[in-house]
Amino acid sequence: MMRRDSYMGTMAVSGIFLAWSAAALAQTMPGFKVETYATVTDPVRLSFAPDGTLYVGRENAGSGGDPVDAVRIHRISPDGTVVDQYGPQIDDPDAVLFDVDGHISSVPGSVLVGGNRAPGGARITAIYPDETTGIVHDWGTALNPTEMKVDTTGRLVFTSYPLKQVWVSEDGTAGALFTVTAEPSSLALDTADNIYTVANDGTLWKHDAQGIQDQEWPVAPNTAGSIEFGRGGFFGGSLWTQRGGNLYRIDANGNRALVASGCPGGDLAFGPDRALYIAVFDSDEIVRVTPLGDCDEDIDLDLADFSSMVGCVSGPDQPSAPGCECSDMDQDGDIDLADFAMFQVMFSGDG
Repeated sequence: MMRRDSYMGTMAVSGIFLAWSAAALAQTMPGFKVETYATVTDPVRLSFAPDGTLYVGRENAGSGGDPVDAVRIHRISPDGTVVDQYGPQIDDPDAVLFDVDGHISSVPGSVLVGGNRAPGGARITAIYPDETTGIVHDWGTALNPTEMKVDTTGRLVFTSYPLKQVWVSEDGTAGALFTVTAEPSSLALDTADNIYTVANDGTLWKHDAQGIQDQEWPVAPNTAGSIEFGRGGFFGGSLWTQRGGNLYRIDANGNRALVASGCPGGDLAFGPDRALYIAVFDSDEIVRVTPLGDCDEDIDLDLADFSSMVGCVSGPDQPSAPGCECSDMDQDGDIDLADFAMFQVMFSGDG
């Protein structure tokens, strides 16, 4: 219990990850395959490069240290097999973002790292491709950039958890874009650069790119943690969240629809392969979540997968043939009408 007690004891400082971590990895997600993609220490935020390389922010509180401790972030190869540390030690490097075009760092392929710094300030640092660093922004106030995104115009958009604000950085200048009524624990941008933010109490806001509030959806207890838009396939372009061991899809009206129980808690990210990845702080893991029934492994459930299922039918309580495991939607060892029923519910089509 030492690890969990240590982690929970620091949440008054870092504040955003406690509510996400309640779901144990030992749980199963009906209809989904959950597998360990990589093992890393104290994973917090996730950011993919276009080639599938995954960068992972850290918070040393999970290892018994202080949240502001300087540590190195993680880098995971596109297939998940090689894990190393990247760049020098940086104070509180929990927020990470791959700067594809160099809009923020001026060097394409850099990794932005945000967090508080000792003593009592905050900083966004760029780790350049040669693993040297430069300071992008530095503040004397502990505004703590906790999640960062780049919009279609090249602006950096990020949350300031303690100040209850969302900030933007453009042309080297950073400032508050809007304020919300509770600490924003996560943000996501849609294709029109609308900004979605969520608080730990479940309140969800939508603002346009200029910071004008479009919607505020009221508190929905235990139905919002990290939020992220899907990249197509089974997950489509919907907004997704996990909280309290459940995975939810959020529609355009802010309604949360329960998709699966048993979801591990942590920061969500969708990879270039369209699969869902979750940073599970408590167990030092990055997990990869994909729909069962996806026999051709293209992260959708379509007619090709249905054809595979038809060829694998065994009937109730009759063991399925080797190689048919992907069609066993309810994971009971056979392929029967129950599996077809689950497949029908989860069918996404090709795309």
